[in-house]
Parts: sequence; structure tokens; C-alpha cells
Amino acid sequence: MLSKDYGKVIKTQIINKIRVKNIENLCDLPKPGESLHIVTQKNITRHTFTEWILKHHKIIDNLTIATYRFSIKNTKVLKKYIDDGAVKKVRVLISQNYKMLLKDKAPEFEQIIKDSNIDFGIAYLHAKVTLFKADENYYVLTGSGNYSENDHIEEYQMYNDKGLYEFHERWVKDGK
Repeated sequence: MLSKDYGKVIKTQIINKIRVKNIENLCDLPKPGESLHIVTQKNITRHTFTEWILKHHKIIDNLTIATYRFSIKNTKVLKKYIDDGAVKKVRVLISQNYKMLLKDKAPEFEQIIKDSNIDFGIAYLHAKVTLFKADENYYVLTGSGNYSENDHIEEYQMYNDKGLYEFHERWVKDGK
């Protein structure tokens, strides 16, 4: 059952900055019921948001990722978060095209996933959703960016909403 406030936005901070270099300088993380809408044109990956959350919370209890693309560089960053104890539990659901996209790096990606004890699934997907459970906060990050590097204009929405978190968590778990 989704929370009573599912889908409501109590407060929205709209951030429309081009060539954003550091998201933390723009605003605080959304509080429960708030959302942020961000446009970037700088190499800001989804791990930039992970770093931002870790600066405020120190530990992410649960990190759930559904993505089309995941670079080796970002996979190594994720492994470091796990090895350092900054991220406790991780679930990754990735596109069935990941081997084609990673090319000769696919075996290295698979080994890092295995060595990091990540709950891993493959699905026919193009979604880009990241869920962060930190303390009593339920952050949901959606938008165009993958877990790869580029300088394209990307758009992101970040919500702090338990019902929305649970909604996405269910379909990502079922996507395996």
C-alpha cells in the first residue's frame, strides 16, 4: 500500500542551472515531502548525488539502482562505497544490453558486481531510477542521466518521499 501522501509535493525547489559544477552549493537535500528539479550541463553523474547524500548522512542503508548504462569507473566508485562501509546494501537492475554497451569491459563489470556482493538483476529496461534510504529519509532520483560520464544536458528530479520510494523499490525488485 502506498503512503497517503503518495504523489503529493509539499514544496518544490526548482533549480535550473546550466554548467552546474557542484550540486551541494545549490541547495540542501530535499526534506520529506519536498522535491528538487535540476538541469545540468556538466559531467555530473548519479554518483554525484550519492556523494551529496553521504556528505549529509555518512551512511546509506539501502541503495537501489535501475539503469540502462553503468560505466566501469562508476562501478569502481560503487565498490569503494561498499568496501568503505558507506553503503550497506545494494541492488542493481541493469539493461539486458549492458554487455553490448560495456563491450570488452563487461567481464570486469561482472567481477566487480560479484566481488562487491551486490544483488544484481538484468531486465529489458531503459529506466533510470536510484533509491537512497539514509536515516529516516527516502530519496528517489529519476531523470535522464545514467551511471556513465558525459557533458550532455541532463535533467534530474529528486524526491524525499517514502511512498514513492516503496513504489519504485517494488518494481525494481520484481524486475529481476
